[in-house]
Amino acid sequence: LGENERCCGNPSLRMGDKDQFTAFAKDNIKMFNDMGIERLVTICPFCYSTFKREYPEVGDKMNFEVVHILDIVDQLIKDGKLKLTKPLNLNVTYHDPCHTGRISGPGVCGSDHFAGKYQEPRSIISNLPGVQLVEMVRNKDDSWCCGAGSWMRNGYLDMAQWTADQRIQEAKSTGAEALVTYCPHCEENLGEAIQRQGNGMKIYDLLDLVLKAL
Repeated sequence: LGENERCCGNPSLRMGDKDQFTAFAKDNIKMFNDMGIERLVTICPFCYSTFKREYPEVGDKMNFEVVHILDIVDQLIKDGKLKLTKPLNLNVTYHDPCHTGRISGPGVCGSDHFAGKYQEPRSIISNLPGVQLVEMVRNKDDSWCCGAGSWMRNGYLDMAQWTADQRIQEAKSTGAEALVTYCPHCEENLGEAIQRQGNGMKIYDLLDLVLKAL
């Protein structure tokens, strides 16, 4: 897309400017359709949930599927095209980002009712040599928010910090050496909580661990 790439519109939507969001969505959908794009790959959880969940509600036909990069990485590993060979020797716990978890799709009745990205990151972690996953009590649909979403850090910093502190205490209680996630907002807010607490825990983006294991 290059210089033609535009924001997904999520910030406008979260601030309540639905008209501006709709304009972003309609322009993007038209551009993607006109370019003949069949698959839209995104890294950002906020972009993913916006394209996947919010865009269909605009009503314009989308001639492309929306996938997260973890879908591709997980499949490449399963197909043997991405070989992870370097041992990392690390005990980790995993934080489910809200925007690729419980709010990544419309809710329907059932045990897996939000169809979030829960299996893919855990599948990738299970294939990282020397990495052991220890789950937090609150995970998947019940995951505790990092505190950075919906402009919380901008308007209610104290609440955002308290929320992150609670999550890091929960992560530390698992006995894990490091916390793994793949949302930049989660990494920032939870990383600052680790620094405040000075508990020696590390935080990694999942894709960084994949790179280290290549």
